[in-house]
Amino acid sequence: MNDKPPLKLPPGKIIPAGIILALSLVYWRELLSFKMTVFWEIMHRFMYPFIVYYAQSLKNLQIPLWNPYLSCGTPFLAMLQTQALYPFNLLFAVFSFPAALNIYIIIHSFLAGFFTYTLMRHNGFGSKASILASVIYMFNGFFVYHTEFIHHMSAYVWLPLIFYFFQRLLKNPGLKRAILLSVAFTLQFLAGYPQFSYYTLIIMVAYLVFYLFTGKENTNKTAVVLFSFASLALFCLLSCVQLLPTLELSGLSDRSGGLDYNSALAYSLNINEILSYTFIPLWNMFLTKVYHDAQTTGFYFGILAPLAVITAFTLRKNRLQAGFFLLLAVTGIILSLGDNTPLYKIFLNFLPGMKYFRFPVQCVFFTIFGLTFLAALGLETVKSERLKTVIIAVFVIDLFLFGARTFNLMDSGFYSRQAGPSWLSGQGKPASRPGKPGTGYFRIMMNPLTLDKYKNYIPQDYNDCLNYQDSTIPNFGMLDKLFDAGGYIILRVKNYEEFYSALFRQGYNSPLIGLANIRYMVSDRAINSPKWDLFSKTNSGMHVYENKTTLPRAMFLTKEKAFASGGEVLRYMSSGAFQPAEEIVMLNGTGRINAPKDGKAQITISSYEPGRITIKTANDVPGWLFLSETWYPGWNVYVDGKKSEIVRADYTFRAVFLDSPGATVEHEVVFSYEPLSFKIGAIVSAIAWIAALLFLLL
Repeated sequence: MNDKPPLKLPPGKIIPAGIILALSLVYWRELLSFKMTVFWEIMHRFMYPFIVYYAQSLKNLQIPLWNPYLSCGTPFLAMLQTQALYPFNLLFAVFSFPAALNIYIIIHSFLAGFFTYTLMRHNGFGSKASILASVIYMFNGFFVYHTEFIHHMSAYVWLPLIFYFFQRLLKNPGLKRAILLSVAFTLQFLAGYPQFSYYTLIIMVAYLVFYLFTGKENTNKTAVVLFSFASLALFCLLSCVQLLPTLELSGLSDRSGGLDYNSALAYSLNINEILSYTFIPLWNMFLTKVYHDAQTTGFYFGILAPLAVITAFTLRKNRLQAGFFLLLAVTGIILSLGDNTPLYKIFLNFLPGMKYFRFPVQCVFFTIFGLTFLAALGLETVKSERLKTVIIAVFVIDLFLFGARTFNLMDSGFYSRQAGPSWLSGQGKPASRPGKPGTGYFRIMMNPLTLDKYKNYIPQDYNDCLNYQDSTIPNFGMLDKLFDAGGYIILRVKNYEEFYSALFRQGYNSPLIGLANIRYMVSDRAINSPKWDLFSKTNSGMHVYENKTTLPRAMFLTKEKAFASGGEVLRYMSSGAFQPAEEIVMLNGTGRINAPKDGKAQITISSYEPGRITIKTANDVPGWLFLSETWYPGWNVYVDGKKSEIVRADYTFRAVFLDSPGATVEHEVVFSYEPLSFKIGAIVSAIAWIAALLFLLL
């Protein structure tokens, strides 16, 4: 096996690298002119607004730590799926979104193939077998379908490189190899899909056990185990700047403690779907399609893949290796059945960490990696070089023809020609009525019944896409700096989600709607309530209603009510007794206001930027400055330049106590997001990266 440093490209790899690059360019040829780009509903609704926000933050020389535009404020960087620290995302800060996306896809397609080729050559396969493995790994249906979720695609490509460094570490344990492994694993983690990182860790642990029991007798097993754990520890240090904020958010999110069974088992495959995807050309020719939502559940390995698996076992010298990768492939398929097999439930109950992830179909990740090895083994059994070339050509043609039907193309100008919601004048900036949204800060939301109907809607054409966005489906508001009480978020702050669910249960007349500063609701159905007026219509014909009882974003309150538990707080707020414009509800209480006094206060929001909110007040009695922005660790408050205490109020929002300086004297209150988890993580990661790079270079 070749154990040369991977960063040096030997002459024998230049031609294969050129072939892999050429195949990537041909496959994605329609993206090369930048006139067209790929389009998917999830990409458009979920990733695009986050990427635009990320790019704008960097252009403003800001680290995107907080997102004030969704869910009454939520962490941004801590939600790993935003890829805020993934190096390749810098493309979006340099190029326009469609151009950056095209470059991004082509680069990652090439990396998937080149990393696989490097891994296969390291395992002693010939150049043609390695090329075949590369073709399967970079063009199989599972990968191509998952380009809709670019964080899935990004994490996927790093597995072959991680496994390559891991095999080198097992063969010759040492700190340099441990560092290289941890760097590759860190890049996969920063790519934004922790489920694939978790699966990668499972593959490495399984292979470590396999290696320890089947390796050579002179293997220093103690050193192998120690350096493997050292690499994992170093990964934690290198990724600490992302790892700590993400763990903090996970512990405070709706996934803390794990997912419930229904959520964890969503998108389980069945036998018919597996057979359909495995033999998709023949199946669609003779049988009825049975699969659903191919962008999430789809895969295809090539029509000759089953034959390659069978022939792999005719090589006697590689039987053990073939057995491991066959077991990996079969395990992936069985686990992808999810709710249709007891094995997945066993994994959920007994494998640490498994209960935090959903979509059993993602276990095909194991299968494609196993099949990639088996296909290379199978081609090694072919003696004729000409026949090997023919087989590779069949795979290329087969996967290229399949891929041509798996993604949609959109005119790149679509993104540059988008405008703010038609019903909101001034491209999203507040303006005075009549005929325009009211002044001041406000939030919007989509009718929950409407959202449930349209959240998985796939626009049919160009105009339909514009109308879809004009309806202000959650996340689109970010593009115009609109504040949305909802949002399509992976890790949602639990307290806020429980508050939002209570709001849903109460219906259109809930006082919680006003408390959350919601002024406009987009709905596909009529709202018959005296609290709502019909305001406008979207280009797609949806109604926009205005809430006549919305409350200001910031309020001054002098009446305090306390309860012993969060459940009691939420129950009281959901009752008819709660008066959000007159009282503030605390957990356990503070005793700051013993005898409430009626008083006046003038409140002006001077600035409302991501991570920093400045409010000026003039109050003539002591009381609470309430802000309907999500309470979350890391926020500090400074009153007249002095640090004060932020108290969680009204279950999920925040408040700070103000003394009375007199009606003619102002307080300046500054809320600043300064998360300790990010600061500590940044210091630890910086030291770890500097030390690792110095060790590699010196």
